[in-house]
Amino acid sequence: GGGSAAASDAFSLEYDDEEEEAFELSPANGRVIFGSALHGWGFSVSDMCAFVAPKLGVPRGSSAEEKLQVAMWGEYFLNPKARTVSRKQTGKLKPLFVQFVLEPIWK
Repeated sequence: GGGSAAASDAFSLEYDDEEEEAFELSPANGRVIFGSALHGWGFSVSDMCAFVAPKLGVPRGSSAEEKLQVAMWGEYFLNPKARTVSRKQTGKLKPLFVQFVLEPIWK
């Protein structure tokens, strides 16, 4: 006769950080889109970067554009005088996503 194995012995689950990152949902990695069925629009952060990059003088397909995609979703701020992006908020600067995505939608 065979004994029954405990559930914990019969099933184990291991996580692989690399595999888990491959399925991570984040606007910064292009796996999340924003949209409105009511208003008929949708976009990803990479779509917005393609729109904003030329305005900031960032060449298409460059490593700077990849960095912009990460910065677009995080707590990064554009210093318009220096034309630089940093994590340092000075004055009334707003995060890039708010400035270039949300505010135009809200108008």
